[in-house]
Amino acid sequence: MKIRDKLGIAIIGCGYVGCALGEALVKAGHHVIGTTTDPQRVREIEARGITPAVLEHARTDLLHAVLSDRTAVYLTIAAGRKHGNYPKVYLEGAHNVLHACKDAPVTRIIYTSSTQVYGQSDGSWVDESSATEPQTANGRVLLAAEQALLDGAHAHQSGERSGEEHLSRPAVGPRKDSRFSHLCGALVIYSSAPMSACMTESAAEGRSRRDRGL
Repeated sequence: MKIRDKLGIAIIGCGYVGCALGEALVKAGHHVIGTTTDPQRVREIEARGITPAVLEHARTDLLHAVLSDRTAVYLTIAAGRKHGNYPKVYLEGAHNVLHACKDAPVTRIIYTSSTQVYGQSDGSWVDESSATEPQTANGRVLLAAEQALLDGAHAHQSGERSGEEHLSRPAVGPRKDSRFSHLCGALVIYSSAPMSACMTESAAEGRSRRDRGL
């Protein structure tokens, strides 16, 4: 990897997915900062080669300080499976990150969403071109967070940071039972330049393990 190809990356929400992703990015030669709200997770994050930052994501001033020298952001915050506040975690989280990106050198945001944004349960094939018609309140919040990020990307495109918004979700195959929608993540991407991105295998495995409670 050439030096100029290496990125300063922030992972907002360094849980199962964020830690696995961060470890893979560190091994690829990038410098990674990972945020957490739990001081007890600092050692685990450090063990992955990630620089930890303990902060509440509502503190946009602290988020801005983290992003002040970052060019790429992975937004991997997650609500707890039992008591998660979806609007606060996902929708407010998206707006907080967008606010913190102002005047920062960030040119890419990659957001891990969920196939809950789809509503199909009739066995039809679902891919990134399928209609987003979530059937649950949580699914509607996740879709709103996606749209907030895309709207924010569009609003912030000016001068040298102009470019394209990218929305990409992986194909998930026939969708018959919404109970299994969490088994596959989704990505919302915006960038100041055309790009392609996906979760690494290790990050995807991290999400699978989290969703299975391992």
